[in-house]
Amino acid sequence: MKRFISVWNRTSLIKRIIIGVILGFILGMTVPKLSGIGILGDLFVGGLKAVAPLLVFVLVASALSQNEKGQKTNMSTIIGLYLVGTLAAALVAVVVNYIFPITLTLDTATQPKLSSPEGVGQVFHSLLLKMVDNPINALGSANYIGVLTWAVIFGLAFRNSNKTTKDMLQTMAEVTSQVVRWIINLAPFGILGLVFKTISDNGVKILANYGFLILALVGTMFFENKKLLIDKPRKRPTYQMIGGRVEDGESPLEAAIRECHEELGDEAIFDSSLIELVMEFDEIATSDGVTPIHFYVFKYNGILKGKIKTSEEIESFKWYETKDGQDVLSNTL
Repeated sequence: MKRFISVWNRTSLIKRIIIGVILGFILGMTVPKLSGIGILGDLFVGGLKAVAPLLVFVLVASALSQNEKGQKTNMSTIIGLYLVGTLAAALVAVVVNYIFPITLTLDTATQPKLSSPEGVGQVFHSLLLKMVDNPINALGSANYIGVLTWAVIFGLAFRNSNKTTKDMLQTMAEVTSQVVRWIINLAPFGILGLVFKTISDNGVKILANYGFLILALVGTMFFENKKLLIDKPRKRPTYQMIGGRVEDGESPLEAAIRECHEELGDEAIFDSSLIELVMEFDEIATSDGVTPIHFYVFKYNGILKGKIKTSEEIESFKWYETKDGQDVLSNTL
């Protein structure tokens, strides 16, 4: 156990976070009802949100208190870098949103009703009130405008204090920084909990909203005399439902209709309006054991007419019934 802890501590934080993401994904897929794992994420986020305002306050106050009159500072450089960093972050967020647009569905019933400011005066009025917020309330509510304002005021006030007081403030800054480092080192476990909660609550398809590689597949069931129509691709040893991959820009239903036309041939006759979604589920691809799959299963509520034909892609068709056994079927079926 000690050896494991030693190796874990020597591993870079980025690698540990990646491990946490992978474990959270696997646990969310395999044991979604083990809700206790999600608490790790709540604890991590709560701890980080609680200590961050305090860290800002003590660091700014300590830095200002240590500065002597006439001493050269790098405050202009710091402010400039802060502004550049903020603008760059905003620019990247806008560009990425255009490239990978995300639609968020909010529960408006539980959201407080907010109104836009009536003018610039109201904006400045709100800003000034936040600056003079109660310092304890500013720390508790993460009001960073208030935190920074009071940190500057206290820092300037401490400049005239004795060395012992300044050293105590510096010690508080160092102690708070150490606490933050401890919390950051717990990030792999917190992210494990956050990923687990996301996957267990929403399923693997939620990752599609964040740019993760997810293979969306469709399959359509055609029945006749209680037999299921399946086909065998030339590159595979087993049979599968009529279907395939959802292409970019397609809805699952559009993909199902397209795959039916492609695999059954142009002489097969069916009414696409009779195809309906009956179920969907998540699984991991058996080909590599890693790629997440979201599978949409459709059913044709009619009788397939015309003639089905093999092609360069499809080697043969079969009307399957239970007595045929499972050896001829793919793992999904």
